[in-house]
Amino acid sequence: MEPTFGIIFDFDGPLVDTERLHHQAFAEVLAPLGLAFSWEEYVGRYIGFDDRGAFRTRFADFGRELTPAVEADMIRSKSRRFDDLAAAGAPFLTGARELVLALAEAGAGLAICSGARRSDIDVVLDGSGLQERFHAIVTADDVRQGKPDPEGFRLAAEGLRRSRADLPLAAAEDTPDGLRAARAAGLPALAVTTTFSAEVLGPLADLTVAGLDEVTVEDLRRLALGQGSVIGDR
Repeated sequence: MEPTFGIIFDFDGPLVDTERLHHQAFAEVLAPLGLAFSWEEYVGRYIGFDDRGAFRTRFADFGRELTPAVEADMIRSKSRRFDDLAAAGAPFLTGARELVLALAEAGAGLAICSGARRSDIDVVLDGSGLQERFHAIVTADDVRQGKPDPEGFRLAAEGLRRSRADLPLAAAEDTPDGLRAARAAGLPALAVTTTFSAEVLGPLADLTVAGLDEVTVEDLRRLALGQGSVIGDR
């Protein structure tokens, strides 16, 4: 069945609760260099970056040189540590798994656009039974520039539009940089306030909710089609 609309999800935040695992992995890799950041610093400064961008920004913030070789080694080390943490448990947020299954059952096209590495996503999806539900997965491994650059969302949109060039799409994000990237890619956007407040995300989004358990297939279909939302009518 050809999809009539599609949704591109950020992975960390809207779908799964892995941000604290990412923070812990970053902190452990950076600690020997005296560059570890607190959870509050991570949320306030680094959460919107992919791994490459976070390391480069942290080093730049402290006026430290980051060579390509050291950068590559730190990305590998962080990825391995994240995999270990995620394998021990990275739960889907309330309503997220159910919404993905409902969207798939309704024939929606589904994609992921994430600043995480593909291995970080695969370790969570492989045990969830949802891997095959997504028609396109774009990660930090696939782009030259991370969010707020729109490259990732554009690639995900291309993946969903292979069979229908005008397929209506929307994005679901939990960070300001993610919402800016979606907007720059021309996508209407749902903000999920799992990481930032509605006051921060609301002005950047078409629709704002506390979690995906507040959203229906019809809400997202209408968002993708530019018809607004029926949430306020329920």
